[in-house]
Amino acid sequence: MKKFNKPRNRNGCPWRFDLKMKLTTLLLLAALFQVNASTYSQNTKIDLNLNNVKVHEVLNEIETLTEFKFFMDTKEVDLQRTVSIKAKRETVSKILEKVFQGTNIVFKVLDKQIALKPGVKKEIVDQSSGPDIGLQQPTISGTVVDNEGTPLPGANIVEKGTTNGVTADFDGNFSIEVADANATLVVSYIGFSTIEVPVDGQTSLNITLQESAAGLDEVVVVGYGVQKRVNVIGSISQVSSKDIENRPVTQASQAITGQMPGVTVIQRTGRPGQSGGDISVRGVGSFGATPNALVLIDGIAGTLNDINPDDIESISVLKDASSAAIYGARSANGVILITTKSGSNKKFSVSYNSYVGFNEATELPEFANSWEYAEMYNIASGSNSFSAEDIEKYRAQNDLDNYPNTRFLEDLFSRNGIQTSHTLTVNGGDENNKYYVSAGILDQQGIVPKNSFNRYNFRMNLQNKLGKKFELNSRFFGSLEERKEPQATANKGGGFLDQLVQNAVRYPATFLGVDSQGNYGIGPESGGTPVAWLDSKSYLTNPTTKAGVNVKLDWKPNEDLVFSAIGGYNFTLYEQRSYLASQRLNEDVFLGQSYLNQQSDKTIFKTMQFTGNIPRNLVPTILVYWLDILLKMKSFPCLMDIVRILLVMIIPLWILGVPKISNLGVMMQNGPYSLSFPD
Repeated sequence: MKKFNKPRNRNGCPWRFDLKMKLTTLLLLAALFQVNASTYSQNTKIDLNLNNVKVHEVLNEIETLTEFKFFMDTKEVDLQRTVSIKAKRETVSKILEKVFQGTNIVFKVLDKQIALKPGVKKEIVDQSSGPDIGLQQPTISGTVVDNEGTPLPGANIVEKGTTNGVTADFDGNFSIEVADANATLVVSYIGFSTIEVPVDGQTSLNITLQESAAGLDEVVVVGYGVQKRVNVIGSISQVSSKDIENRPVTQASQAITGQMPGVTVIQRTGRPGQSGGDISVRGVGSFGATPNALVLIDGIAGTLNDINPDDIESISVLKDASSAAIYGARSANGVILITTKSGSNKKFSVSYNSYVGFNEATELPEFANSWEYAEMYNIASGSNSFSAEDIEKYRAQNDLDNYPNTRFLEDLFSRNGIQTSHTLTVNGGDENNKYYVSAGILDQQGIVPKNSFNRYNFRMNLQNKLGKKFELNSRFFGSLEERKEPQATANKGGGFLDQLVQNAVRYPATFLGVDSQGNYGIGPESGGTPVAWLDSKSYLTNPTTKAGVNVKLDWKPNEDLVFSAIGGYNFTLYEQRSYLASQRLNEDVFLGQSYLNQQSDKTIFKTMQFTGNIPRNLVPTILVYWLDILLKMKSFPCLMDIVRILLVMIIPLWILGVPKISNLGVMMQNGPYSLSFPD
């Protein structure tokens, strides 16, 4: 007797689903969910009997009796209007029609969500909610093209004054619902002028955009010079000083948060002096090494938080391999180029920028009171550790020295920190010499006592023309920073976060902070509490000194050709002193011997770079000439020999005439060298 094996898939499963069965199952599930959403809105009926109540009370009652949730702009919908509603087994839509009768408020039901906003009331059939949800807004459709009739896919169409918007499809077609027939549409597209189109009761629009030469000719900073924005759209993002100058931030990395597509800034702490964000470009590129992007300040490697935000002229982010190629492997996670402000050839000017702000804890977790903790502790432990009499004394709060209700976290985050910043700049010059000088002071107080950050910074940027063919750019900068934090006592041996903050969350309210005689509670571990540690002589101070110079010499043999030599020197002295003190809590308890930890790190960074621009149309000729020389050599030259050969070839070619310029970058920094021919 023959046996036939059932067909199995590669995983050994005897069942087999072809593509049609999978699609049928998927569509069936989607239909079931849609029917369920529509059925709920049609079949849900409630009873209401409310007299002389506010509109928001009616909406709250509906949310309580049903699964509906309301969404609205409270500036557009009057929730304080008084109404009376009587309903017997009526749908929510019928009730809402009564509530907003005589007003211009319309509503739309989507699944179990109801949106309220001003609009034109019109009886229609709502496809998602049933025939009795009868309100709709005008729908405008149309096409967006350029002046030659070519569709513009991805064009943005936004209702003016709102966040309501859509994008055109591949053929330039769009469809958008607007609040009323007299709305205005704002249409924009990269490289084209933005226009406003009034609807004027029309339902179909054909929109033509005109090219914007200004936007296409705008230049952005890239690794090997500047490029027209039209050539690098998508690979380069840039923000200017206007985008960040009004943001009251202490670290420059905070200023670009949300400013650039594809650039993510994660701020992991708000501690003064450590509130800078981690920057990743187009996601995380490495899990083993640091995912942070390479940061260059005027061509010299640094960190984004090394610079006063008021001194920044522009920030460019190179997001793809071609734009960042000149930096080699260091650019694997993207490159951030910061250009500082320069002097102008206008009259001497002085400017002053300052702000004052306050820091406070906006929301803290709610902890159990001491009597509540005592009751719950008895239940959880199955004991009578706290007697009924003790619990009543905790609740009465008449003897705080023996039956306290200490709020350790509130006592820790008790300060309203003041944050001030002052920047004074001097700017001026003439055709041949320009200068920009700035000095700034930042004082940031944290919301924890003894927690602060201070910074004093100085910058001087000079531009000098040395004859007709040479230009010297010199940039000098320096800063003094100091961060201070409170510490626990020596017996705890820990710092700010792992002792003060963590234990302020852990310690229950039944333990004493400080009594009326100035004695401190011993805490659950007989080592004190955060209240005592804050009053101790423990501290952490972290002074940092930074200084540097950046010099760039440009040689311009003619108007198109530029050779540059860049030299940089950065000095950083990082110091840290942590003192964990001894402390007497009361007459009977004295906490251990104090000790001091000191750390000092010095970093010196030196760099030398050479860059040059050569004609695009001569690149093939140079490469052929170079290969011919290499083939005739008996031994292969080193990289420095190749650079010398290139320079020898470029100078004669320039003498013969160079009509147009391309970019050739040659970088020499602490050893490795790289050549890059950008597009």
